Amino acid sequence: GLGGGRGGWGVGGVGGGGRRRARPRAGPAPPPPPDPLLRHRYAEAATAQRAEISAALRGAGAAHLRLRTDRDWLLDMVRFVAAQRHARTRGTTR
Repeated sequence: GLGGGRGGWGVGGVGGGGRRRARPRAGPAPPPPPDPLLRHRYAEAATAQRAEISAALRGAGAAHLRLRTDRDWLLDMVRFVAAQRHARTRGTTR
């Protein structure tokens, strides 16, 4: 539980030990680096990473939906599923 036994947050652990475990934090992402060159290099690396992941997924034959925080996720997922269903039934007769 949260009171500090095994697996909890707070004081405790096996034998009580008096150690305090750090609680993970969620929150806003850190601000971008102030250096324009570093920002540019980071953006290039992120773009390359996304392309590599996308290529690996396509190579494995997996469908890939990239979600963004500035768009409506639910609408994007509905469109993705509809497109997948359409692609699966394309060329077949009912």
